[in-house]
Amino acid sequence: MPMLGLAFLLTIVAQAPAPQAPAAASPSRARAAAAVAKLKGSLVSELQKQIAAGGPASAVGTCGEVAARVAAEQQGPELRLGRTSSRLRNPANVAPAWVAPLLAELEAAPKDKRGPREVLLEGGRFGYVEPLVTAPFCLACHGEALAPEVTAALAKKYPLDKAVGFREGELRGVAWVELGPPARAALPTGAAGQATGAIGTLFGSTMEGAAAPVEVKGTLSKDEIRRVVQGGAAALRACYDGAKKRPPGVVKLSYRWTIGPDGKVTSTEVVAAEPSADELAACVAGVIAGWTFPAPKGGGVVIVNYPFVFKPAP
Repeated sequence: MPMLGLAFLLTIVAQAPAPQAPAAASPSRARAAAAVAKLKGSLVSELQKQIAAGGPASAVGTCGEVAARVAAEQQGPELRLGRTSSRLRNPANVAPAWVAPLLAELEAAPKDKRGPREVLLEGGRFGYVEPLVTAPFCLACHGEALAPEVTAALAKKYPLDKAVGFREGELRGVAWVELGPPARAALPTGAAGQATGAIGTLFGSTMEGAAAPVEVKGTLSKDEIRRVVQGGAAALRACYDGAKKRPPGVVKLSYRWTIGPDGKVTSTEVVAAEPSADELAACVAGVIAGWTFPAPKGGGVVIVNYPFVFKPAP
């Protein structure tokens, strides 16, 4: 499984055992529900403002930007927050393994049974998911008939988009919260900084197999960059696993991206690919574009050059 992609790979997730339903309502539910309420409220408010100001096409990136900001404001060692769906727009929104069965359960449930779900996870962690239902204003970007300018904007920002064709009232996905110890602890690494998983291995710049050294120009440190990249391990793995035309052997991808004064990625480009792997490269670029880093100290921008090496598991 890829680890450092769009960022690099210091983290990898093992398959979690089947979660168990709590015996009674957990006090953690209120905290999780509050985090989701803040996320939903911010998304609706910002989307409606953007659509009113510039039309649906101008709001194509708003969901991802607002969700990343709200998640960053709330996340910490004891809380992780995100959105996911069985039809993703942004591959960066791949969720922890424990969310998948709850998402499938909600998708199969009748409308009057689509309430929030909560589960007790290994190690005393607590999981919570809440449905995201397609509202009327969502149809402009997620519906069955999109305006040409919206289709063009989606193709440019999310080339692997699958989140269209929904009808009002349909379940579009879920918001999820995990409380307690993080589900994805960093794996111990050896002298070469190598970490492996069941599907594949991704080596980052200073690690074995790196194509070139990591370069960071600006006021953020390499460690600050790596921490954000580590958080994208699941999305990177999804890019690698989901690429239908992936070359059979090692794939080396080098990227350059720019981080703006607010910590958001303002541009990203593939500077080298060996061998050619267009689908994988585009997916990884999309993941990078959705990251939010610490705001550069003193303002200004930061330019990052980062090589990734994807290697199938033996």
